[in-house]
Amino acid sequence: MSAPILFCHFGYSNYLPFVLQAARRANPDKEVVLLGDERNVQLARECAVTHAFFRDYANGEEIDAFHACYRLIQGKDHRAFKSGVDWVKFVFLRWFYIYNYLRAQQIQSFWHFDSDTMIVEPLAPQEGKFQPYACTEQCNGICLMGWVSGPAVVGNYLRKINELFHREPYLAAQQREFDEQSPGYAFTEMRAFMAFRDEERPPTVRLNRIVDGVSFDDYIVVEHGLEMERLPNGKPVKRVGLSSDGRFYCRDLATGAAVRMISFNMSWAPFYLYPLILQHMSGQRGELAALADFDRLPTLCSQIPRRYRASAAIKRMGRAVPRFFRGRAAAAT
Repeated sequence: MSAPILFCHFGYSNYLPFVLQAARRANPDKEVVLLGDERNVQLARECAVTHAFFRDYANGEEIDAFHACYRLIQGKDHRAFKSGVDWVKFVFLRWFYIYNYLRAQQIQSFWHFDSDTMIVEPLAPQEGKFQPYACTEQCNGICLMGWVSGPAVVGNYLRKINELFHREPYLAAQQREFDEQSPGYAFTEMRAFMAFRDEERPPTVRLNRIVDGVSFDDYIVVEHGLEMERLPNGKPVKRVGLSSDGRFYCRDLATGAAVRMISFNMSWAPFYLYPLILQHMSGQRGELAALADFDRLPTLCSQIPRRYRASAAIKRMGRAVPRFFRGRAAAAT
C-alpha cells in the first residue's frame, strides 16, 4: 500500500484549501487524508481528499490514559487557549487520533505534515532514502514530522508522552524553566518528542537534509543554510527559484548548488505566498527538465504583483491581498 499523506486540522483556515490542493496535485497516486471536524469536511470533499473525524478516533487505552494525566504546563506569557480551546492539549491529542486512525485503517508507513505545509512534488520517489529510519524530524529537529515508518513508532511516542506526565521531577523542571527563563513557552508535544528521541533513541534523521540535490524545507522564513531574500514588508524568506517546468529550487549557501525542493513549511509566512506556489505548480510536468542558471530564474517574491509591493496592505497582510489572489488561485486549480 502506498504511504498516505495525513494532515490534522481543527476547524477552518484560509490557507487550508491551498495546502490540500497542492498535496492532491503533487501526489495523484497517493491517498491524502484530512483528520478534522465538521468545519472542514466539505472542504476535504471539494479538494478530493479523504476526510476522517477526530471524534471517531478519540477512544482507546492510550488516549484515555492521556486524558487522565494531562495538565497544562506553561509560562505566564504563554496563551494556550484560543477561542476556548486548549491548543496545547490538541497538539498532543492529534497524535493519539493519528495512531488510532493508522490502526483502524491498517496503515503502515505514512507521511504527516503540519497543515500549513505545501507539498510541491511527489513524495513516493523520496521514500527510499528514509527506509533506514524510524521517522524524520522537522521544526529545527524538535518535532516528529514527515516520513514515519509505521504505527509502532507513534505508539511508542504516545507511551512516552503519558509517562512524562507522570514524571513529577521532569514536569517541575519544565515549569521552573518557564517561570524563570522562558515565560512565553509551554510543555508541548515537541518537548515530549525530544525526550522520546533522546531517551528511547529511535533512528531518526532531519527531513531537510540535502540528499542527491533534493530537500524538504524546514521553515520557509528561516535560512537553514539556504539563500534568503526579503518580502515587501522586509521579512526574510528563502529565495525560491521558479523553474520553467513548474518546480522549485533554493541555493545551498555552503556549495552554491541549486537544491530542488519537495515541500515548504509555511509557518509564519504571509497568506499571499500560498496561491503563488499553487499557481506555479500548475505548470509542472511529469518529466524533470534540466535546470537553467539559478540566477536567471524568477523568484517567488518576484511574482508578487508590483502594485502591492510597497502597499500598506501587504505590510499589514490585510484582506486586499487574499481578495486579489482569489481569481489566480481558482485558475491554478
